Amino acid sequence: MAGEEAARFVRRAGVSVSTELVEQLESDVRRLASDYLIRPPFHMFHPLAELRAEVFDILDRHPRLEFLRDLYSLGGPVAVKSTETVVLTGLAVERVR
Repeated sequence: MAGEEAARFVRRAGVSVSTELVEQLESDVRRLASDYLIRPPFHMFHPLAELRAEVFDILDRHPRLEFLRDLYSLGGPVAVKSTETVVLTGLAVERVR
């Protein structure tokens, strides 16, 4: 947990996009993808939404072209999965009613 917080701090501090930053984001996506398979959708929404916001905040800072493909490749699936968690959570709530 402390490692994740440190990584988020570095990303939010406006550090320029580097290979290491992209690798860190890839690691976060892999971890969340594994968690997504075993955790309930409700518990996945917040971490996915945070990562999605971080990736798109980085994209808003106009990174060098060499990193754009990787960033969009990471941001797209995270955005889809965060949206999917909302839908699945909504369906679960409807079933309970």
